Amino acid sequence: MAVRASRRVNFESKAETIAEDSVVNYELPLFPEKPLIVTEAWANYLNPFVPALNTTVIDALMSAAKPTGELPPGNQRLVADWSLAALLVNGLASIGATASLQGNIRMVVESDGSSQMDGAYWFSGKGDMFIVDPEESKDWVKLRVDSTINGYAYNIRGASPKVAISFLLAYCIIALSHVLYAGISGISSTCWDSIGEVTALAVNSTPTVLLKNTCAGIMELNIFKLPVRVLAIRDSEGDGEHLELVFGNLDEKVMRGTPIKPNRVYGTLPKMAKADKSE
Repeated sequence: MAVRASRRVNFESKAETIAEDSVVNYELPLFPEKPLIVTEAWANYLNPFVPALNTTVIDALMSAAKPTGELPPGNQRLVADWSLAALLVNGLASIGATASLQGNIRMVVESDGSSQMDGAYWFSGKGDMFIVDPEESKDWVKLRVDSTINGYAYNIRGASPKVAISFLLAYCIIALSHVLYAGISGISSTCWDSIGEVTALAVNSTPTVLLKNTCAGIMELNIFKLPVRVLAIRDSEGDGEHLELVFGNLDEKVMRGTPIKPNRVYGTLPKMAKADKSE
């Protein structure tokens, strides 16, 4: 029995030694160091006298585990540091415990006389949600809240919206240029605004060697790169002029047909002229 008791005593003393070593070797995490000004009034507030213990709070904390005089000098300093840190943290945590939001919520009056929160004002970042007095609020703690709304909206994030906006902008520039040109020059036309009119013009046009062996199954863009113009072609019998699609280089000096003249009626064909004369 005596042997067992001695083992228990040795175990408890070893545990206390390990506990003391672990406390001494503990390293506090690194936090951003910011200066903290402690006034005399605030220090007295953090370290009041406790009549029931007949001592102050800092003395009670330092003597909680063992009287201060019985601790080694190194441990006394460590316990003092921890006690002061605990008092300061408790004091900082207690600041503004009874505080609340100040100011009046910005409201908007509807057409029917009802009022509601002006969410569009502060959601769009134009200003604060609360209306406060600038002089009274200069020493207040300002809290910033970032709000988000889920929904459909236009944005330029990513490559796809940027490419789409670029094409749309280019189309708007072309359309605006066409409108300005037509408005300034006065030249405009409502002809060939349907696929049927374009088909009729193509059927009545003279075949060109540039489209030889071209019908269905166009796989390359060379065909679409050919310059084409609508020109006035004189009838074979000289009775009038009709319009045709003419393919070829626009810089060519020798070009079939003549440019279209404004406010002139076209459409005479030789066969139609003969049929009219025969009737």
